[in-house]
Amino acid sequence: KQWYQRRVRGIALEHPKCLALGEIGMDFHRNEGGRKKQREVFVEQLKMAVKAEKPVVIHGRGADKEVFEVLKEMLPAEHKIHYHSYSGTASLALELAENF
Repeated sequence: KQWYQRRVRGIALEHPKCLALGEIGMDFHRNEGGRKKQREVFVEQLKMAVKAEKPVVIHGRGADKEVFEVLKEMLPAEHKIHYHSYSGTASLALELAENF
């Protein structure tokens, strides 16, 4: 975990050409196993993005509700996101737009 964080922060996030962190998120489309681990990794990635003040590119295929819950928990409302592979409802999309 620490090696990964140092590598991502030290090489990628601090590079002047790095504009965002992504694609990060959770994917439950084909296999719902590993949800807990996916969430743990996603939370750590969001922490790094917030600390580096970088927008995030989100992937949430089949996990849109869970991704939204983590985003609300981990990101300040003004944090910029780009949501890729959205498969949720229109009402959830509106909530995302209202919160971020």
